Amino acid sequence: MKKIFKSIVFALSLLWSPVVFIYAQDISTCYISGFGNDNNPGTMQKPFRTLNKALQFVKKSALDGIANQKIIIRKGIYYLNRPLRFDSSFMLSALKALSIEAYPGEKVIISGGQALPKAWKRIKGTSIWELQLSGLNYSGTPVLSLFRDNQRLERAGSDTLLSTAPLPELNNSMKVYDFQRKAKLQNDSINIFCGFRYGGDLFAGIQDISNVNVVVYNSWEASWHTIRDIDKKNKIMLLKNPMTYPVGFFNGNVRFRLENSKAYLRKAGQWVWEHNQKKVYYLARPGENPNQSNFIIPILDTLVSAEGEHTRYSKVGVTFSNITFCHSRPAWGKFSIPDSIIAKSKLRYPWLDYETGFASGQGALNCGQAINLFGAQGWVFESCVFSDLGGYAIKIDNYSRYNKIKNCLFVDNGGGGVIIGNSLIAGMVYKGDYPPAIPCYNVIENCSITRSGVLFPASVGIIILQAYHNTIVHNEISYLPYSGISCGWTWNLNANFTSFNKINKNHIHHVVRQLADGGGIYTLGRQIGSQYIGNYIHHIYKPKNSLGADNNGFFFDQGSSSFSVEGNAVCAIEKQDYRFNDSNADKIRLDSNFFEKEQQNKTLPRFVQKTVKSAGCTIGRSLSLH
Repeated sequence: MKKIFKSIVFALSLLWSPVVFIYAQDISTCYISGFGNDNNPGTMQKPFRTLNKALQFVKKSALDGIANQKIIIRKGIYYLNRPLRFDSSFMLSALKALSIEAYPGEKVIISGGQALPKAWKRIKGTSIWELQLSGLNYSGTPVLSLFRDNQRLERAGSDTLLSTAPLPELNNSMKVYDFQRKAKLQNDSINIFCGFRYGGDLFAGIQDISNVNVVVYNSWEASWHTIRDIDKKNKIMLLKNPMTYPVGFFNGNVRFRLENSKAYLRKAGQWVWEHNQKKVYYLARPGENPNQSNFIIPILDTLVSAEGEHTRYSKVGVTFSNITFCHSRPAWGKFSIPDSIIAKSKLRYPWLDYETGFASGQGALNCGQAINLFGAQGWVFESCVFSDLGGYAIKIDNYSRYNKIKNCLFVDNGGGGVIIGNSLIAGMVYKGDYPPAIPCYNVIENCSITRSGVLFPASVGIIILQAYHNTIVHNEISYLPYSGISCGWTWNLNANFTSFNKINKNHIHHVVRQLADGGGIYTLGRQIGSQYIGNYIHHIYKPKNSLGADNNGFFFDQGSSSFSVEGNAVCAIEKQDYRFNDSNADKIRLDSNFFEKEQQNKTLPRFVQKTVKSAGCTIGRSLSLH
């Protein structure tokens, strides 16, 4: 009997062996190393040096009929001089699958930054060092981030201050939350959005006012500005560009900070960027010589760009494994104002400068993304790290479906973690079907998103806009300035494309730490068939002096309806555990949720313990930053 069994197994192995052999022969592998050369053949013994050369090799191999390919990267940091572009010719080629992965056990970093020369000079009699960067390949966006030995450094700035009143032209002419009046003023008198009154001797000792950035924190959004003029007698600060909401819309006492003046270089490790002179100033620690450290500034806006077509889905699935993505620039010169108003306002107020600031709306959606997926299908990011980036890490844009982000760490980024969808689905009205452009069937699973929103406080951990059948499961989202997860992009009860999304078993805590009117989970609009099940949300408060409504565990904003909220645990929320705005409990299925104001030193019910235990991710610290 044993002999018969062995004969059967042997016969089956002969049947399967050709299949395995053919598949193995069908994979082409090339290697990259910092010690390689792009004139090499790309073998393990003679690797390429750059990723762009490896991609050229992959495209050529695809033309030769090799459908499955792999790029293996040896340890090191790889500075890109241009983004890794997967254009439509690549996405629709004969290639079926491409894997880009780190060599087992080795750390690989893909950077959009540039290492600074070790040419720091100490300013006599001080601990301040300066570095001239006139030959640096840098233009446009000011330097908002500087890294020393892979650690983000603090840009020199003031404490958080409060405006004392709106500009005189606005006094007593606007009611709080008067959206109609705000829209009319934006169209007719946008200069009112460009300043406010301040208190104290704010500008004493500041000699480089033209270099200063003003960061304004409204309720659910924040903005960056440059200074046009200072009226010290009347204590009025005039800005070159408009805020999204004028001081006085929420309150006359709006939080703001001044950044990037040498007068604020007070603490070791702080720095200032002098844009006109192209110089960096750095306040060293006692005995420190910055020429003995490695400094990096971001240069590229984008690290990876999938550029599929508008009419066809991609045929190529690309997988990135065990890669760290670092150092991208944020977007700049973006304002939540219609182009027609911008054009008209520049004629009326020639001093307006829309290139030297940033004023986004909710979610800071236009702050940029390091990885943009347009027309991508079957892309995977697994066990990757996204850190030290300028805006969001990833945007899954239109015509993208069946993509997965799994076991990844997002930390210390200027914006949020992931955007799914687009806020502008031009010309599309829901008519019972889903056009191909709407992103769908994407998954974010077992990821940690933490300590981000460093530059753009309005950004969100994960935000779903117009998109359907996406799954957000087993993630941990923490220590963010605004909401943890946001879903929906319709401010009413109308039918839309946001439906059948699953936001389940996520652990969300210590979020909405800088702005207001947000939540651990924030919802907006009608969301047919969507579910929020088994999430664990805790420790959410309203920051001191923040404007607008409270922060909550769940915030069901305008039109929130047609979805279920079941089996969630919400604990240690300062204000309401959940809140409705232009919605109510009749429009949502609320079932078997647990709400508890206190959490410390208290035994939770058994069914709640099960929710708490199963929520969140398991990646722990298995993914290191650098």
